[in-house]
Formats: sequence, C-alpha cells, structure tokens
Amino acid sequence: MSLLAHLSDVHLLAPGEAVHVPMRLASTGRVLDAEGRMEKLRGALAEAQRAAATHFVFSGDLTEFGTERQYETFAELLSEAGLGGDAVTLIPGNHDAYTSPTGWRRAIEGPLRAWARGAAAEPGKVQPIERAFVLPVDVSRHQNVIRSQGYVTAEVGAALAKRLADPALAREAVLLVVHHTPFKHDNAAWQWINGLHDQERVLSLLEQHPHAHVLHGHLHRRIQRPVGEVARPRVFCVPAVVNVTGARMRLYDVSDGAVTPTD
Repeated sequence: MSLLAHLSDVHLLAPGEAVHVPMRLASTGRVLDAEGRMEKLRGALAEAQRAAATHFVFSGDLTEFGTERQYETFAELLSEAGLGGDAVTLIPGNHDAYTSPTGWRRAIEGPLRAWARGAAAEPGKVQPIERAFVLPVDVSRHQNVIRSQGYVTAEVGAALAKRLADPALAREAVLLVVHHTPFKHDNAAWQWINGLHDQERVLSLLEQHPHAHVLHGHLHRRIQRPVGEVARPRVFCVPAVVNVTGARMRLYDVSDGAVTPTD
C-alpha cells in the first residue's frame, strides 16, 4: 500500500512583496495575508506527514500570481518540511501563469529545480511512484486575470493517449494530475471563463482506460466522481489549502490498480 497526500490551491504570496491591482483581482475573496497562507500550507504538510504519507501531489495554483518570489516561498516551505524531489509531484494552475508565459519553466529550472523530477514539463511525462504511475499535466496558459481557463492541447492529448496505451503502465494505477476538472460546467459562459478547454480529450481517455484516475484542484472543494461504466470514483478534487482555517488535504490508498480515499 502507498499512502498519497493530495493538496491544491495554496495561492502563496511572498512576505513583503508589493501587491498590484491585477494580483488583488486574482485574490478576490481571499485575505492578502502572506504569513497566514504560509501557515496554512505548513499545517497541511504537517497533517499529511503525521498520517505517514509517502508521496505528496500538488494539483496547481501553488502561487497567487506566479511571481519568482512566490515560487521561492513555496520552495522554502517544501524544504522546511523536508520533502525530497522524489516525494513530490507539482503542476501549475492558471494562477501560476498570470505573470509570464514562461514563468513555470523558469520556476522548475530555478526555485523548484530540486523537485523538477516530479514537476509537469513535457507532455506525457511519467513519474513512477510506489504502486502507481503519476502523469503531471500542465494545462495552464498565460492569460488575462479575468480568465481562469485551462487548455488541453492536441499535443497533450496525444501524449496522454500514448502513455495510457502503454502496457507497461497498465499493471498499476495511473494518476493524471490536472488542475482543472475534466467535467464541463453546466453553464457554457462559465465553462469558457473557468473550465478546461477541450476537456473531452481527458474524459475520453478515462472512459477507455479503467486504471486511469484524475487528481485535480481549481474547484476548491471535496469532490469524487465515477467515469463511464466503472462505478468506483476515479476523479478526485480536494478543498483549497488557502480557503480553510485548519489544515486540509486528502489521503488516498493506492493499491491493486486503484485509488481509494481514506476519508
């Protein structure tokens, strides 16, 4: 058995960093308290470590605006918690791409380089962990702060299809870590603003491959849903670290080709 901790939507600010108007807009509804947000992440990591989690998945929005100082703050907290590169999976969310179209690449080559092995980079990347294979998927795109959409490009879709068709990956559970949900919002306008563009590419792959699962964030709440004819849940969302008073994350038992929440 492998115990996996799932955290998301940390929205870190950097202490002492100037907060400009677009950053305030991005943080609408959240108190601009850098130290408070750092403490929430510390609490979530400590809770997962007390539970003896063996792997930590962060499904995006690590920072509020994707600035270098915010990425540095995130890296400092991972180091403080003693998390090595093999124990962590990182993907960006829409907030992590607001500052620059190359911000994520610079982050994993700079402040986050110690955890680059498990960070989303080229499409189709695979991170083997105990009893599973993790596919960190980058669906972020540099866009105006009034948009929060993710994008599954044709290249990403083809790379995922190739990986899921590989017999070598079929012997264990496969975890696609994607920031946005693969399900459409009921409202078409909200889907255009906040949903995952071409999300059918992910949903179709889940329907074809019963050993595939999705861990996502973005919706800031606990969700688990089945896909296709498989009755057990295979798509999981976790409450946002930034939005809660206490530490919040989810733990999953990964064994026998399946992912099962321990809650």
